[in-house]
Order: sequence, then structure tokens, then C-alpha cells
Amino acid sequence: MRLYDLRLQSSVKLFNLGKVEESQTANCLLSDTQVYGARNNEILLFDIRQDIIVKACTLKFENDSEINQITFDNQQQLISANFDSGCTSIFDRQLNLRSNLKEGHENTCFSGDFIQDEGEQLYISTGFDYKIILWDYQYKHQIEDQPLIQQASQAKILFKFDLSTIHLQYAPLTVSPPVIYSATSKDNSILISTETGQVYCFKVQQLKRKKNKKPPIPEFVIDAHKSKVMRSTYLNDKIVTISNDQTFAIWDKQVQVLRAKIKNKPNWIESVGNNTLLVSDISNKLSIFEIV
Repeated sequence: MRLYDLRLQSSVKLFNLGKVEESQTANCLLSDTQVYGARNNEILLFDIRQDIIVKACTLKFENDSEINQITFDNQQQLISANFDSGCTSIFDRQLNLRSNLKEGHENTCFSGDFIQDEGEQLYISTGFDYKIILWDYQYKHQIEDQPLIQQASQAKILFKFDLSTIHLQYAPLTVSPPVIYSATSKDNSILISTETGQVYCFKVQQLKRKKNKKPPIPEFVIDAHKSKVMRSTYLNDKIVTISNDQTFAIWDKQVQVLRAKIKNKPNWIESVGNNTLLVSDISNKLSIFEIV
């Protein structure tokens, strides 16, 4: 796991996570002097000023399940971890377990994100079972003679639907089902990236319709790439997508603004500030793009 200085555009520190053949690192989170990394089924907390692991958290009930992604909430106070088992666990910054989102996905949960909507703290999880699930991860069941504040959170599913039920309507030429690789939220919108190259944009309100059992209607769908979309995110008021076709693209809703070729197959893309994109790929280098 490498720490980069964006001003120098170079690596300034290397954190040793163990032997490469024995571990697989998911994406990392940086906040103040702390770095969080995921390896196999554990989350590691590092201090930037030191070369030691400050704390490690391993979930015993996920012994045979690897973490695919870790994500901060908007306040950088909570961390979610999405597991191969289909579960998602939510921790505080001290790596104490706060909520467990179980029995939602039938197999791999590859991605998720926190959502703030009208004061509600929600979470969206997606997976290889084509399911999109909206959770109230702070829901508490009333237990007699026990104050709510003392109870552990019991996550509650607010809405769940199968993207494959509407996928052919928006991507009629695709043969493969819409395996989901990324879910990203901003304000009241959610981007869903699929293996077939499409990116769906949903409004949170569409997923909160508790009385309506019909599949939600996307605000728009981007036919973004000819191959798997590894991630989509926001750059100011635009949308950025990156794919195994070794390109990334910038969109104004469904209209392409820019498309650029990259050298290697990517793993991740992140926007920083107003015009900077960071791309990690299968090499050990980080590519930095300034969008003008």
C-alpha cells in the first residue's frame, strides 16, 4: 500500500501489508494522519507518521470471505466493508463494529456507499446477484426494558430490486446479465456501474418508495463503455467512468465530454478537488490526470 504526494506526483511511503501471494488489498481510505487498508478479511489501521499497524480488525464470521471494497461516509466517521459472502459490515474509525447488513445478497457484495437523504442515514449495497439494496443501517428494534441508545443497530432493508428485470429495456443488445461493480452516491443521486458497460443513475427517492413494488425508473442510463465499468464517480457536476476497455470518459449526463486512453487495465478512479483524477491500474503506479 503506497502513500502518494500529489504535489510531487510521487510515492512517499510504502506500508507493508504482508506477502503479495498471501494477501489482496482492496481500496484504501486516507483521513488526517490515518490510513485504512483492507487485506483478505481484515481492515488495517495505520498511522502515517509510523510504519506500524495501529489496529487490525478481523471478523471471525467472515473467515472464508474477502473484502472487496471499503468506503467512508461523508463525515469520515464510519467505514463500510463489502464481503464476498454478500454481507456488509459498518465500523467506526476505531474499527468497532456498528452494524451488520446481512441476508441481503445471494453472493458477492462488491460495492456500496453511504447516503444522506433528508436527514436519514442510509446505505446502498450492490452485488454480483444483480441486486440493488437500500438499507437503514441505524434501525433499532425496540427491546423491552432496554433503552434504544444501548442497543446494537439491526440493519433494515428499505428497498430491494433486481437490475436484470429492467436491463434489457435499456441495453437490448447485451447478452450478459448486469453484474454490478460499483455504487456511488452524491446528494440525492446514485450511480450504478455494470459489467455490460452501462451506468444507471437513480434518484434516492425512486428507491425509497416503500408502497410501490415496481422496479424504479432510472433518471438516465449512460451507454458508457464496450467492456466492464469498474467504477463511476462525480467530478464537479460531471460524471466520470472507467472501464476494462482501458479508457475513462467524462459525461454531462448521457452526453460524452471527453474520452481518454490509459495504458493498463484499471482497478479504480477517484476525483480530487475540481479537476484532478487519480487512476490505479494493474501496475504498481498511480496515474494523475488534470482535466482542463
